Amino acid sequence: MINNYIIGIFPAVSTFYSFKTLFLGRMLLSGTITKGVKLPSTMKDLSISSNFLDGGIPNSYGNTCSLRSLDMFDNNLSEEFPIIVWNLTRCSRNSLQELILHANKIKDTLLDFSIFATLKVLNLSTNELSGKIPEDNKLPYKLKYLSIHLNTIECRILKAFGNAWSLLLFDMSYNNFKVKLYF
Repeated sequence: MINNYIIGIFPAVSTFYSFKTLFLGRMLLSGTITKGVKLPSTMKDLSISSNFLDGGIPNSYGNTCSLRSLDMFDNNLSEEFPIIVWNLTRCSRNSLQELILHANKIKDTLLDFSIFATLKVLNLSTNELSGKIPEDNKLPYKLKYLSIHLNTIECRILKAFGNAWSLLLFDMSYNNFKVKLYF
């Protein structure tokens, strides 16, 4: 259901208990996703990109133990990044492989998200992330793609990022970096 003119709020999809994949991109969905909205326990891939959703990611999404891909780019999400991470730290942290949140209004700074054991793709570009990356910040061991370009992040030392042995692409362009790389 991509590129249709479906207007309204994000629907309660938990009643469709066997859904594994749901694409609701490029629609006219708007408003805040209700905090209590649950995903089906079988959900693996959810894409609700290019809509007009605001707020953040509901806490209940962290309870979806099969969730592999969460794609919410190009919305108006404005929650602080640490809250988004916290909302995903229950059992989804052991299954989530792709977290695509670019082109939103997500605030605050990066923090240690190495708790996501299977995360391979993280795109946080074109948000409102700022401040300094903590020196003890670690990346998920399996991370292959990290994009944080077009934010206002500051950093002097990226020593802790050296633990991401699988990293193939790291785009940190258009930030406020003064970098000394120690790997």
